[in-house]
Amino acid sequence: MKRMFRGAFYANPDVSQWDVSKVTNMLEMFHGTDIAQDLKNWDVSNVTNMEKMFYDAKYFNQDLSIWDVGNVTECNSFYENTESWSLPKPSFIKCNPDG
Repeated sequence: MKRMFRGAFYANPDVSQWDVSKVTNMLEMFHGTDIAQDLKNWDVSNVTNMEKMFYDAKYFNQDLSIWDVGNVTECNSFYENTESWSLPKPSFIKCNPDG
């Protein structure tokens, strides 16, 4: 799913019911988009790369604290430039989303 919606600012597909349980790479998936779909129920337990996943998604604001991100080793700039994101974020243990 690497760069799947990158830069598609006005695209807002309903991805809330997608089965992403086998996905390992979500690099820049929503970079620069205005995604408003509910992603909290996604099973991201097999993902290892979430680097810049929501980078520049300025209006994104969802509680993703229940995501199992225990296998994520790359999450640099995960939520950089998401000025509206005030709800809880995933708790990364193997990488630094601020780095």
